[in-house]
Amino acid sequence: MGCCMTTRTTPAFLPPTERKRRYDILGNLAVEAEISDNPLQLPLDALFAMAARKNKKRGFLFVSKLLGKHIPVEPQLALLAGRALAELLAAGNPEQPSAELAEIADAMRHPEAAASLYDRLASRRLAVADDTLFIGFAETATALGHGMFAAFEGAVSYLHTTRETIPGRSVCVTFEEEHSHATSHRCYMDEPERFKLARTIVLVDDELTTGRTALNIIDDLHRKYGSDRFVIASLLDWRSDEDRARFAEFEEERGISIAVVALLSGRLTLEGSPLEGEQGIRVLKPTSGTAIPLRRIDLSECFKRARSSEGELAYLRLSGRFGLDHAGQLELDEEIGRAASVCKSARTGARVLCMGTGEFMYVPMRIAAGMGEGVFYQSTTRSPIHPVDQADYAVRNGWSFEAPDHPDLLNYMYNIPEGRYDELFFFMERPVPLTEELIKVLQDLNIPSIHLVACGKEETTE
Repeated sequence: MGCCMTTRTTPAFLPPTERKRRYDILGNLAVEAEISDNPLQLPLDALFAMAARKNKKRGFLFVSKLLGKHIPVEPQLALLAGRALAELLAAGNPEQPSAELAEIADAMRHPEAAASLYDRLASRRLAVADDTLFIGFAETATALGHGMFAAFEGAVSYLHTTRETIPGRSVCVTFEEEHSHATSHRCYMDEPERFKLARTIVLVDDELTTGRTALNIIDDLHRKYGSDRFVIASLLDWRSDEDRARFAEFEEERGISIAVVALLSGRLTLEGSPLEGEQGIRVLKPTSGTAIPLRRIDLSECFKRARSSEGELAYLRLSGRFGLDHAGQLELDEEIGRAASVCKSARTGARVLCMGTGEFMYVPMRIAAGMGEGVFYQSTTRSPIHPVDQADYAVRNGWSFEAPDHPDLLNYMYNIPEGRYDELFFFMERPVPLTEELIKVLQDLNIPSIHLVACGKEETTE
């Protein structure tokens, strides 16, 4: 895992029909994807589906079938996505996939095999050649980055960016995400010297489109800490020839190296224009029957809390928001094990949905993975998408609500068919009061049993 790693450019074998595919999304909006590299020989339909989103800068979205964000997945499948990137990185982006990568690819084609494979691989951690810092991008890739980091042992550490402003904590790094709805990213690191100690910094995102967001944080890290060796790990790499030329120029100007690891690479051609207006998000009517009781589960005794100059925070210490190393990950594994036991004991349903919230994805995902069979995972999101109930469209239904921790922000839940689940665990990092609107949304999902799970405690001051 050194500076000699370069982006693979040799096209993998693909059936002719999979080298290029056109997606007619909504209205006159269409995207054509031309595939140049697919190292695990994954079918496109195993990786993503397409949807239109409400964003004038970029009106479409590759909706991942691996992340556990907009589409419910087996939690182990989402964790294997991070493991796949870790295996590619450790092997130096090989021309031929290892036996482990071949097994992961098979689980991505057949998700029912994900649980047993994840359990087997989780105890076999990979090695790094030098001190490596992994950074996952909020909000979508916080769990992906954490899962990639957790596959390694030794001189590794992890941090995820955040859109949160946290009183009493100093910001180490700031940068902008240019096509996002919430553009400003911040990094809070308990031990900022990790930026200087890291010989390699791995930036993890779900998708690399132009690469400008990655270049923004690389520029800040290089200026502040002298970092000069970077890897970008992403499920999808859609950079154009112009974008790749910009990367090469950026590297040469600063005397740095940037390698790219991805499950799928290619080029995009766009047609048409984004949809306008707020149409599409389902408007809920009040529940006609008896209100479903919301049961509360307190997991605060399972987790240690982060601190600030003002006292203990409601945030978890080892979630990734404030950084952690391999020893911290082992401690987090134990905390998650205790929390999973509590939730598993409270479980009564045969088909269960575990819902993470915003950036708080990895811990609920891991808890879900420890709750037994018949459990699916996804997360709320800030991304406004046009739901359309039609085959092959990625987002079939959606609900909007004010975020309980940020009442000024709209959040969304997608793809929850009526009658699919008989139990819901709704995970929050901090024990904040729910808005009436969110309570109504949860009850109108018509899931018979609903648990509100708080992992942290109220803040305390000293």
